[in-house]
Amino acid sequence: MYLEETDEYKLYEVESMTALNNENCTKIIRAQSQVYKTYYCVAFSSKLKLGLVGEGHGIPPHVERLSDHYIIGLDDKLYVVNSQIGDISFKVLDSLIFDILFYADSIVIICELDVYSFCIKKNSLQLNWLANIEDIVTGYKLTGEQLFIESEEARAVIELSNGYLNIVGKLL
Repeated sequence: MYLEETDEYKLYEVESMTALNNENCTKIIRAQSQVYKTYYCVAFSSKLKLGLVGEGHGIPPHVERLSDHYIIGLDDKLYVVNSQIGDISFKVLDSLIFDILFYADSIVIICELDVYSFCIKKNSLQLNWLANIEDIVTGYKLTGEQLFIESEEARAVIELSNGYLNIVGKLL
């Protein structure tokens, strides 16, 4: 069972929807899906406790904090939770979420096939830009104002200020 614990939250996996219901979560979040295979509970230090239901793609949830908000990525869904009032907003992205990074006032989301940049306005996510990699992302590195991306077939650099994507080399 997956477990991650910090000073701000505890994230753990449970085995079923019944077990998740028994956790007494404040809210259970699940997007429309044909199949539910993973069940997680996130208990925040603010006493907010969320249940997360996923599709079981093998990537555990990502939880990051930005000011009064928690950013949670699970499968292809990105959730923003206001830790003060418990409001939740979400976006369904075009591919699976690999990681969540921060740059200036933006949230940068590394996905299987894309890179997104969002900002939070009035407790909701607003898209700054989207860079379509068109190949499976195999590695990345944040350096200054640039994000270096490796995919199965190429290398690219994304300017984080505007999302400009520059393919810098093809791999053999």
